[in-house]
Amino acid sequence: MYDEKDREEHLSLDFHTGLTPDSHFRTVINIVALLSFLQIVFYVGASYVYEIAESVIYRLFGHDMAAYQAMMDVWDMFEYAGSFLIPLGVVLLIFRDRVFRPYVPFAPSMPPHAISTIFFTVAVLYVFGAVSEGLLTLLESIGVPFYYYDPPLPDTPLRILLYFVSSVILPALVEEMIFRGYILHLLLPHGKSFAIVVSAVLFGLMHLYLPQLLYATAAGVLIGYFVVRSGSVWIGIFIHALNNLFAFLSDMAYIMLPDVGYDIFSAVLQAVILLCGVCGAFVLCGAQSAERHGLTLESGSVYNRYLDTPAALRRTLTLPMIGYLICAVYYTVLNSIAFF
Repeated sequence: MYDEKDREEHLSLDFHTGLTPDSHFRTVINIVALLSFLQIVFYVGASYVYEIAESVIYRLFGHDMAAYQAMMDVWDMFEYAGSFLIPLGVVLLIFRDRVFRPYVPFAPSMPPHAISTIFFTVAVLYVFGAVSEGLLTLLESIGVPFYYYDPPLPDTPLRILLYFVSSVILPALVEEMIFRGYILHLLLPHGKSFAIVVSAVLFGLMHLYLPQLLYATAAGVLIGYFVVRSGSVWIGIFIHALNNLFAFLSDMAYIMLPDVGYDIFSAVLQAVILLCGVCGAFVLCGAQSAERHGLTLESGSVYNRYLDTPAALRRTLTLPMIGYLICAVYYTVLNSIAFF
């Protein structure tokens, strides 16, 4: 954990780096592009490793189907976490310079009005998710066929517990640490709005699935805003976890309740989400009115005279970033659209 002096030093870059602002910017973009590209490499290679792991686990636990399924769930969790943490480890080994070390702001305390912020953000994401689904339905109606992945839901208490960890806790911790922690804060000296937007776009592309891309990008922008405003990645972790928790509860209701019960539960859950979001919005508006300040989306760094957001966005298209974007778009289309 770095102290406040380390944080200010990291964000302002007010120390001798031996790099011009232009060189530092290009190096940061190339680091982010390499990290994102390695995630795709692990995604592509995961299917081959999965077959080997499945064979080994079946040999060990094939006599007990419940244990076999649970161990496969555990393997999926390790594979998921590794697809983020191993590329990060590779990047940190390559770029060991102090300038590019990871700084993930795990502040010990939550910002003021954190609960209201969390509920407001989750409600906004819920509404945007509904709008996103409507757009996808519209695209399908005009002849764009999408693949839809509907993996089987868990059917035993142990697998439900593992499903909770893998769908609620693990993504919130790992994805927020990578995207709103390391990537966003690596980009932050070059502008707050720039860092929020780029980290959000990379977060959306990371899913490699068009039905999730728009929603995940919007979520990245909104969560990134509050992470930068609060100075702590914990607010992003709790927003992400609560958002996933509602989806988990909906899945559990689907497998445990009859159709009528599920419809009632879904209606009540939606009402709770929206009501809590409205209450959170009132609290935040009142606090904003009283405090008379918010997050100003400009650089705020020593590079403020050098980069503004539109110029910075144009300059992100280095060759490594272009290569990553081509790969990400290719696999997103391949995973999303049923051509045949």
